[in-house]
Amino acid sequence: MVSFYAPSQADIFVDAGAEKAMVAKGHSLLLSGISEFSGNFQRNDIVSVYSQTSGKLIGKGRARFSRLVVEELLQFKHPEGTFIHRDDWVTLL
Repeated sequence: MVSFYAPSQADIFVDAGAEKAMVAKGHSLLLSGISEFSGNFQRNDIVSVYSQTSGKLIGKGRARFSRLVVEELLQFKHPEGTFIHRDDWVTLL
């Protein structure tokens, strides 16, 4: 519940597949589901996660990578890794 009250350091936008996996199925957010982000965040910072489709806030979670690392990893054609583990996630819908 810390994520709900903690100030967010960045905004992360996720594609429809990632949104469904996180909200409906309780899965973690994989790097491949991130479509864009803004703000500067470090590893273990709290970030707000938004639907790319609707623009609505879907939840908050603890980042496993810093912005610099995410930028590097997203340059790969098929980025791998878990950005927010489901144990560090709170759905706010």
